[in-house]
Amino acid sequence: LLNNYQHFLGRIEMTHEHLPKGVFISESEFENKKDNFNHKSDLNIFNINLKNLSIAYYDVDSLLNDTNTRETANSNAYKLEYKIPLIWFDLYFGFYEEKRESKNDRLLQFSDLSEFEGNHTRDLKIDRFSLQMEKSFNMQYGFFRTGVSFYKTSIKTDPFKETLDSIINNYRVDDMNIITFKPYVNYSREYIYGKNKISIGIDVNKYFHDEDNIKSVINIDNSDDDLLLNEPLDISEDMQRSFYITNTFNDSVYAKLSFSKRNGNQMTMLKIGYLF
Repeated sequence: LLNNYQHFLGRIEMTHEHLPKGVFISESEFENKKDNFNHKSDLNIFNINLKNLSIAYYDVDSLLNDTNTRETANSNAYKLEYKIPLIWFDLYFGFYEEKRESKNDRLLQFSDLSEFEGNHTRDLKIDRFSLQMEKSFNMQYGFFRTGVSFYKTSIKTDPFKETLDSIINNYRVDDMNIITFKPYVNYSREYIYGKNKISIGIDVNKYFHDEDNIKSVINIDNSDDDLLLNEPLDISEDMQRSFYITNTFNDSVYAKLSFSKRNGNQMTMLKIGYLF
């Protein structure tokens, strides 16, 4: 469960993405490798961006491997965001909902002579409310944005069973809440070549989390007694750095290629769109 929650937070970028009015499709790859641990996700995103309203649909396939565990997962999610322009800054209100199903196979080693093979299927529901405040500056040498984002993320895990050889264990996990605060800065500059408008930009941000412990109840092989676990999530985030380049051809065809890195996690995204 710890890996599930920690890598969900790093997988999908939470800040508002500045897009012109139009329809967009995206493909991206997320990867985190460390020692014997490897987590990969493929994201397909469909966006509709209006003047002050943005709608997005996500389809996510992921694979997580470490020394004794293999997990495959599929997610479907949507995101709504509304912008309120004010005199001194812009406000963004957002809601994100994801339903995630994962299948897990693992090997438990209790001694040199004792091994158990376990497998289970688990469903997660993830809700997030967001508030973002942003100030923009159109300067002589480029466009500068700075702001701060606040998020409240709720994660609910349905009760599930795990089969360890012939032993069946029952798991119940309490709902979990994560409060996130993120300051950020963004700089971009536009160049015009004929019918092409090219923009090159960088983004720097850092997440700060205040999270609950993971509280779970395990009933082993229909025992009369339950095992209670209280594990700290203890999320630590490095600064995220992103580089991107966009091109708009004839004010109608849009393309964006971006590269991001945080905590050893790397993400590459290609977005193509048609502008209204």
